Amino acid sequence: MTSDETRMREALECLRAEDDLAERVLERAAAPRRRARRGGPLPLVAVVAVCAAVLLATGGVAYAVATSGFFQRAFGDHGLGERSEWGFTTSNGEAYEFTREFSDVASEGVVEDLEAAVEEVGLKAMGNGYTLTIEDMVVDENGCGAATFTLENPDGLGLDAKNGVGMWDQTGALWLTGSEGLDMLGMEFADGEPGFPNVYCVYERDSLTETSVRATMYFDSFTGLDSVLTGARWSLDWHVGEGGDASKRHEAVTDWFTPTKVVGARGFSCDGMSASLAPMSVVYELSDELADQCYMFSASHVSIRMKDGTELVVSDEGAGVVNTYTDTGRDRYSISHTLTQLVDVAQVESIAMVVELDDGRGGEEVREFTLTPTA
Repeated sequence: MTSDETRMREALECLRAEDDLAERVLERAAAPRRRARRGGPLPLVAVVAVCAAVLLATGGVAYAVATSGFFQRAFGDHGLGERSEWGFTTSNGEAYEFTREFSDVASEGVVEDLEAAVEEVGLKAMGNGYTLTIEDMVVDENGCGAATFTLENPDGLGLDAKNGVGMWDQTGALWLTGSEGLDMLGMEFADGEPGFPNVYCVYERDSLTETSVRATMYFDSFTGLDSVLTGARWSLDWHVGEGGDASKRHEAVTDWFTPTKVVGARGFSCDGMSASLAPMSVVYELSDELADQCYMFSASHVSIRMKDGTELVVSDEGAGVVNTYTDTGRDRYSISHTLTQLVDVAQVESIAMVVELDDGRGGEEVREFTLTPTA
């Protein structure tokens, strides 16, 4: 073992970082060839910072605030009010209605610790008259997170400022269609696995002018934290002219940014199901034994029950509750969400779920699960 590896392990032991995350970060730092295409391995100081930040989820360590107000901006109500409602009607006349609730982050005791995990990015991409500035970012052990940004164009953004911008009139969604001069605000990771994460952008109502808007991009990596740790970058994508000719499509990208801090997660489990809950996200998956019995699964209800008796409904298919920004099927047996409301994971008593197990032959079984903390 080299002296650097020895010092890293000693630092991790002093910080009492969770073993699994520590080993993954050590592996990433010790294997520079895995990301030689895009740059070198994480330096020693960065590795220690990554593993130290895992303690933030349990409130074990106090850190200096890196970027004041990030969570108020990213997990407040975006000037949209405490509750958002939207819906749509299908071509055959079926109507669907949905609700999404935001949190008053100022009342969350966990925020002060979480602010220490926020990192300044300060990267820009410029193209087709637009400037995208990625300001700050936070990521958690589930490979989910948020990045605040500003989008500007001195000749005019061309965005519709009315309430209800976006797919199915989702309030506050910054949804680009190409008619604005942009096709997409993109994000990708250096390992290319996958080529892009699941992202969702929400603008701040009071910031929207003809030439500028501030917003937050919520992301889910599909493949977990390891991809995020290889580095992230953001892009502006647009096209010139009509038709599908790839030569008419253009992209401007930022430099790469590698996170050095990670917000930790807490484990929950029961017979047949396990979950990883972070203040900003949740990932749940079937056990190997249950996965062997079905082809795939879905969850019609997920709620987080707190020790004080309150409950946060993450999603409820029947009631149209969508208290999430992204909903990602990572594979047939794992689903993840980024949450609209921050959770103090140390105060969570259990996670309740209603799950549909699909056998792949037209058969379906409904099961209820109650997951409790593993530690």
